[in-house]
Amino acid sequence: TNALVAGLVPARRRGLYTGWFGVAFGTASVAGPLVGGLFVGLPGLGWRWCFLGVVPVALAAALLVRLAPHRAP
Repeated sequence: TNALVAGLVPARRRGLYTGWFGVAFGTASVAGPLVGGLFVGLPGLGWRWCFLGVVPVALAAALLVRLAPHRAP
């Protein structure tokens, strides 16, 4: 969120990071229903596959969090 960006990013770079956050949010808002509709519309796949598609994304996010360097506050 913007509060997270404001707390972690220096003031002179907040606009850039807020912009990228907006791009990611907008892209996900459009791509999510499209990919979900694709899963539901394919033969042999049903609506349950929409939920299973989140698993690789969650695993990748967990790996990135684990590999990220820890910075003390």
